[in-house]
Amino acid sequence: MRSSLVVGILVVAALTAGCTSGGSQGAEVSQPSPSARPLAEGSELDPGTYSLVVQPGLSVTFEVDDDWTASASGALPTEEGAEPPSGKAFGFWIVDKVYDDVCQWQSAPPKDPGQSAAAIARALAEQSGRESVTEPVALEVDGYPAVQIDLVLSQQMDVAACDQGQARSWTQDPVGVRYHQWAGQNDRVTLVDVGPPEDPTVVAIDALWYAETSPAARVELDAVMDSVQIVDDR
Repeated sequence: MRSSLVVGILVVAALTAGCTSGGSQGAEVSQPSPSARPLAEGSELDPGTYSLVVQPGLSVTFEVDDDWTASASGALPTEEGAEPPSGKAFGFWIVDKVYDDVCQWQSAPPKDPGQSAAAIARALAEQSGRESVTEPVALEVDGYPAVQIDLVLSQQMDVAACDQGQARSWTQDPVGVRYHQWAGQNDRVTLVDVGPPEDPTVVAIDALWYAETSPAARVELDAVMDSVQIVDDR
């Protein structure tokens, strides 16, 4: 994730991205590696560059070292996995709707926050049922404007007591749900505005860890995030 952090807290209502050929206006979009291999769920990944289609014509590439296994939306460590107390993982999503309450999410249907990174970040920041939420900040990912927000589930949350035993953040377009199974889970969500204003799409990059995840593991996770490129061939 080639990031240049914009100083200060995000206060704008929305960010816009450029067209396919140029990314955001005035920014150069990186060219993806021609050697990227398609991600196959359940496969152990050799060190190298991988590609995941998140929507027809829209994909992401990323680089990993040893000890990663592909999931449906990204990858998790082969040995340790994504579970607490010290696991980690990452995934890519197209956010559709956002829940009002992450634990008691059946009390109201998820809402459409609007297709911009800023709008989705604002909806996530307003969710009930979290221990802490950082203020959204603006940055760039591979030349595209983006918004980043950190979401933390309470260490005391009894996730089994939540609706259907899940804490839920959002639904995915066209199908899927981002749910959380473990208390104390940290999610750093980077929302990337991709596509022209008349046809906006937001790619969510979700990095997961816990309070006991080691500094070395966090550095490795950050390295994967820093390698992310977006390929928009729509």
